[in-house]
Amino acid sequence: QFKRHFRNLKQVFMYITDECNINCVQCIYKPNITFHNHREIKLETALALLSSFRKLGAGKVTFLGGEPTLYGAYEDHRPLFALIRGAKELGYEYVRLDTNGQFKQELLLQPDFQKLDEIAFSLDGFSSETNDPVRGKNTFNNCVSRIKKAVELGYKVTITCCVHNRFVERD
Repeated sequence: QFKRHFRNLKQVFMYITDECNINCVQCIYKPNITFHNHREIKLETALALLSSFRKLGAGKVTFLGGEPTLYGAYEDHRPLFALIRGAKELGYEYVRLDTNGQFKQELLLQPDFQKLDEIAFSLDGFSSETNDPVRGKNTFNNCVSRIKKAVELGYKVTITCCVHNRFVERD
């Protein structure tokens, strides 16, 4: 019966970790749920879910968190690479990752990371003056640096932005 109701599934958003390397004031994904000891979904579980969702028709997946580039960081990101590779091997046509852009640039050079169809970077403003009070010191410059490198390497890049009071003019 479950399969009958979801046979036209198109897109999946998969939260793979609660870990985050910054503390945004507006974050709605504060780590208030945990994945047991490591605060992230087990790779085998994530791949099994992706397989099930694919069988239900999903062709697009977005990996989120916390900060998804921290997924498996204690294992040199091997679980993250395996997850991206696994999604492609399962037949997902579009694999996206949403990030705060605070990761090491070397991650962009990894062959399995390069299998991503899109990287969505989160910036809360057009300058460090609008972004950093919300996301933390130097987060704007770090993120912009990663965006520039990703574009240089040929990644499809998008930007997500939260509207906040620093954008609103008051009378």
